[in-house]
Amino acid sequence: MGNDAVVTLLRRWSGNRCTHYMTRGTPSKSHHCSLISHSVISHPNHLALLRSRQLASLLYHPSRFPPRRRCFHLLHVASREEAKVTQLSRPATMKVFEISNGTTLSLALFTDVTNSKELLEFMQAGTLEPEVAFLNASLIPDVFPLLAAAHKTLVSKSRESLTTRTLHSELVYNYSGSKHITESLKRCGISDSSTYVLAARFNASPDEMKAVEKLINGKEIDLEELEGRADKAHIQKHYKITALELGISSLADAITCRIAARDAL
Repeated sequence: MGNDAVVTLLRRWSGNRCTHYMTRGTPSKSHHCSLISHSVISHPNHLALLRSRQLASLLYHPSRFPPRRRCFHLLHVASREEAKVTQLSRPATMKVFEISNGTTLSLALFTDVTNSKELLEFMQAGTLEPEVAFLNASLIPDVFPLLAAAHKTLVSKSRESLTTRTLHSELVYNYSGSKHITESLKRCGISDSSTYVLAARFNASPDEMKAVEKLINGKEIDLEELEGRADKAHIQKHYKITALELGISSLADAITCRIAARDAL
């Protein structure tokens, strides 16, 4: 396999069942590969190759996963030149990432937020301007899973198959890794009492991001603080991540795995 080869392995073991999905070529119907097409790919340097036709492979390795355990592990081998998700800017606080075909996602992290109730009311009334996704930042240990959710959101948009009302609520829904819409928005979005918030907007202009920053009464901090401020116990409970899985994976990879595989499980 050359250095530029792309291999995505999504290992899954549930009970006594093992399923293998092809990684290259056109899948047969019996393999149901379409269930996890558009899957996201992890990269050790937090760059990602997000291809609309990338297929994942579900493999079981007895030496690593004992019976009756359900584990996920996402691996990726790719050259830097192939990475499609790149960080476009690195200011002290707000950052912009290219997701796919020129579409960007701007992120800004806030702590000590005092007006979450007001923001939530604006969102529920559909009067939030500009439209933006507000996420419960304590569930986000790294930006990569959110970029994975963003890519999945853009795929749904391209197919005209959004599950929620707006592009930005779809981002929150996809980050949850769950199929329960209301519960997903409640858990991964903000609440009346949220004080730690991540704001995200697709294709935001500089003026729009300034407007977003003015919406939030709080202190803007660097995205690098996500890992240290993450509520690891809450994350493990929400995504059902076991200590066994964390022995071979990170929290970010475990979340990404669930986002990628949600529609296949």
